[in-house]
Amino acid sequence: MWNGASVYNPPGNFRSNSERQKGFTLIELMISVALLIILVTVAVPAFQGVVESRRITTKTNLLLSSVNTTRSEAIKRGEVVTLKAVDDDFAKGWCIYLGESGGGCDSETPIRTYEGSEALNINADGDTQLEFSPQGSLHSPGNQVALTVSPPEGQTQANYLCISLSGRASINGSGC
Repeated sequence: MWNGASVYNPPGNFRSNSERQKGFTLIELMISVALLIILVTVAVPAFQGVVESRRITTKTNLLLSSVNTTRSEAIKRGEVVTLKAVDDDFAKGWCIYLGESGGGCDSETPIRTYEGSEALNINADGDTQLEFSPQGSLHSPGNQVALTVSPPEGQTQANYLCISLSGRASINGSGC
């Protein structure tokens, strides 16, 4: 009499289904490893691009924050406040200090200093010092300023920090 609980075992197979070995065969394991290797080789270069993009965005946002801080300090204090690149290179860092040119990041009391990143190019087209007037406008240089943040390899991925004569700063992905 069949009660539905037993399982058919072919002749010569003395194990029931509950006694069979469970796990992966060698072929299944090799296929899984091969698929994993393919996924990793595709994902790692894409991930490096994302990391580079985030690094550029972070440094651009820090520069934007620095420009806004410099402008607000000039308005708050009622005097000229300067944002200056360390050794005329924003990639080495920058600082904010009171007064016009002549002081610098080595002055006795900078308002704030920022570390640079040698892993990025920050091109200022020669404008390595930005002075903001007590009204918040760009005092010097007398033209709109564009700072370009890009990886050292070139301009493939770049963010542009645009500073108008009124002192307003904005980030643009396609230039100023």
